[in-house]
Amino acid sequence: MPSLWNRPAPVFALGTAFGVLGMLAVSNVSLPDRLWPARAPVAPVPAASRVPDALGASLARGAADAGQRVLRTATTPAARAGCDTAIAEADSAAYRAAEDARGRHGNAQDISLVLAAENSYLAAARVCVREARPFCQAGARRTDGCDQIIALNDSDLASIRALRGGRAP
Repeated sequence: MPSLWNRPAPVFALGTAFGVLGMLAVSNVSLPDRLWPARAPVAPVPAASRVPDALGASLARGAADAGQRVLRTATTPAARAGCDTAIAEADSAAYRAAEDARGRHGNAQDISLVLAAENSYLAAARVCVREARPFCQAGARRTDGCDQIIALNDSDLASIRALRGGRAP
């Protein structure tokens, strides 16, 4: 009975087939689209069709800083501590987003981390403005940052988009 190994053509074809399959599995080589259509990588859609940028986070951070400046003169350390903690958490989220971008090729940022940092800054602004507003409204003399606190509406602090639309000073 003739053995398969006595004929070189089938052995060569089998070896070539395993070689091509191995090359496809290990490397970035792909078959032509007419043989095996490649799927294009789908980029994640930003939450609520928002495209993050530095302006929204900057405005929210500015509002939080204004509240923090007002609360420095306040007599209640609990209000100051809540604002400081919220700002520290937002700074931490922004730092994680920046470190993630630094580690990537071409500095492409992960949108979810940037949106998380934006949302953290907005939450910090809400906390600081909420705590600082009574001091600004009740105080006979206006402290540093009160003008910005009074100018911000609750609707401005609803979202980064609303804050950006209001262009808070």
